[in-house]
Amino acid sequence: MNLERIEQLILEGRYEDALKEVEEIEKQAPMNAFYLRCKIVKSRCLLGQSDHKTALNIAQQVVREEEHIEEMEGEEREEIKVDALIIMAEALWLLGQYDRGLEVVEQGEKVLQRLEIKPLSGKKPRKAALLLHKGVALLHKDELDRALDCFQQSLMINEVLGNKQDITKILNGTGQIYTRKGELDHALVCFQRSLKISEELVNEERMARSFVNIGVIYKLQGELDKALDNYSQALTINEKLGDKRGNTIILVNMGDLYKDKGELDRALEFLQQSLVISEVLGNKLFIAYSITNMGVIYQQKDELNKAFNHFERSVVLFEELGNKIDLAEVLFFLVILSINMHSYDQTQEYLQLLKQIHEQEENKIVSQRYQIAHALKLKTSTHARDRVQAEILLTQLISEEVVDHRLTVIALLNKFELLISEISHYGDKEALIEAQLIFQDLIKIAKAQSNYHLLAETYWLHSQLSAIQFDLNEARHLLTQA
Repeated sequence: MNLERIEQLILEGRYEDALKEVEEIEKQAPMNAFYLRCKIVKSRCLLGQSDHKTALNIAQQVVREEEHIEEMEGEEREEIKVDALIIMAEALWLLGQYDRGLEVVEQGEKVLQRLEIKPLSGKKPRKAALLLHKGVALLHKDELDRALDCFQQSLMINEVLGNKQDITKILNGTGQIYTRKGELDHALVCFQRSLKISEELVNEERMARSFVNIGVIYKLQGELDKALDNYSQALTINEKLGDKRGNTIILVNMGDLYKDKGELDRALEFLQQSLVISEVLGNKLFIAYSITNMGVIYQQKDELNKAFNHFERSVVLFEELGNKIDLAEVLFFLVILSINMHSYDQTQEYLQLLKQIHEQEENKIVSQRYQIAHALKLKTSTHARDRVQAEILLTQLISEEVVDHRLTVIALLNKFELLISEISHYGDKEALIEAQLIFQDLIKIAKAQSNYHLLAETYWLHSQLSAIQFDLNEARHLLTQA
C-alpha cells in the first residue's frame, strides 16, 4: 500500500476522491508510522474540503500518537511530527487563529533543526512549507515586511525544488502584501504569474484564488466590470469543486463590488451568504469582512443604528485578529457614520484611533483614509480656515496615485460640496470652473462603473449648483435625472 496516487489526487484538487481512498487504506493499516502518514494525508484532504476543524483535530491526534508508537525510529518520528505540525499551522490560520499558528510553526522549526533527514532534500520542502504558513499568519496580522521575508525565503527553496503548487500560493500571498501596501501594479504581476502557473498545472483551485485576487486589483482601480468577470470565473470553478472557503472569499468580494455599483440589495444577499458560510467554518476574518461591508450598505440605506452595530462588531473582531489595516478601514467608516449622525465627539474619538494606526503603520491606504477622515471632520466646522484646510487635503488626495478608487470618489464628492458652498457665499468663478470639472469626472466614473447610486448623488449635487446660479430649469432637469 502506498499513498502516491492519493497525493496526486490532492494535487489535482480531487479531495473527495482522495479522502475515500485514504479512509479505505486507513481501515487496514496497523498502528504504525504508515497509519500516522495516512492520518496526515487525510487531514490534507479535509483542509481541501474546508473542514479545517476536523483537519486540525486529526493532525493534533498524530502529534499525540507518535509518542506512543515504540517501533518508530527517532528520525521517522520527528519527520511525522513536523508534517503534522505543518497541517496544524495551516488549519489554524485558516480558522483565523494566527498567534497559535505562529506558535505551531516555531515548534515545527525547532523539530526540523534537530532533524537530520537523509537525503537533505526531505528537509527543504518542510522548511519551505513552514515559512509559507508563517508568512500567511504574519500577513493576516499585518506584519507585512516579516511576511514578505518569509515568502521570499520559501519561494527560493520551492523554485529549486520545482514545487510549482506552493509557488502559486507564495505568489498569491506576496500579491496580497503588495495590495495591502497599496502597490497595485506589483500585486497584479504576482497574481497574473500565479494564474499562469496554475493554468499550466491545470489546478483549478489555485486558478480560482488567482482570479479572485486579480478581481480585487481591478475593483480597487475602479474597473468594476473587469473585476466582476474575474470573480465570475472564480465562482464557476469553486461551485464545481465545492470549495466552501473559496466561495466565501468570492461572495464577500462580489458583495463589496455590487455595493460599489450601488446595487445594495443584491450586495447584501452576497454578504449574508458569505457570513453564513464564514460562521459555519469559524473564519473570523471573513466574518469581519462580511459584517463591515454590510455596515456600509446599512449606512447607505440610512439605517444608521444598524450600520453602527455592524461596525462596532467588526472593530472587536479585527482587534482580536490583530489586523490593523482592516481596523483602520472600519474606523474610517465610523468617522463618516458619526458625522452623519452629528455625533462629533465620537467622530473625534474614532479619528484619534485612526491617527494612531496611521502613525504606527507606514501604509499608503491607511494614510489616505486618515487624510480623508481628517478632511471630513474639518469640513463639519463652521470656521472658514478649517474648511479651507479640508479642501486642501482633499485636493492633495485627488492628485495622488489611486490606491483605492473609492477614496478618490469620496474626495471628489466632498470637494464638490465645498466648492458649491464657496460659490454660494462668494460667487467664486474659479471655484465654478473647478466644480464643473469635478462634475464631469464623477459622471464619467459613475457611467463607466454603471454606478447609479453615485450618478444620482452627482446629479443631485449639480442641481444645487444650478439653483445657486438661478438656472432653475437645469436644476429641475438634474433633480429629475437624479
